[in-house]
Amino acid sequence: MALPVWGGRGALVGALLGAALAAGVLLSMAWTVEVTGTHLRVGRARLPLDVVSGVDVIAAKERRAALGPGLDARAHLAVRSWVPTAVRVHLDDPADPAPYWIVSTRRPRRLAEAITRRR
Repeated sequence: MALPVWGGRGALVGALLGAALAAGVLLSMAWTVEVTGTHLRVGRARLPLDVVSGVDVIAAKERRAALGPGLDARAHLAVRSWVPTAVRVHLDDPADPAPYWIVSTRRPRRLAEAITRRR
């Protein structure tokens, strides 16, 4: 569309700007999962590790049941459809209505071990 108006250089600049915009949108959708000494951070959400009562690894085969019929509607979800595995972090916090968090991750055992080590 830009080729007839601005010529070849304008079309190239338009294509590069479009690619940069698409990359920015994709990066804004990404989140970081981090376990510190006191918190589990998933994007902007933070969970104190002292309220964690247990961690389960959800394998790819179990994911559909965990997010379907086995899901508690009060659960906090940080799920990406293209990531086949996840971790369920059980909470023991009377002030929090969420019974657990489900967090998608490509390395569920590593995340579960990090949470268990630090709590």
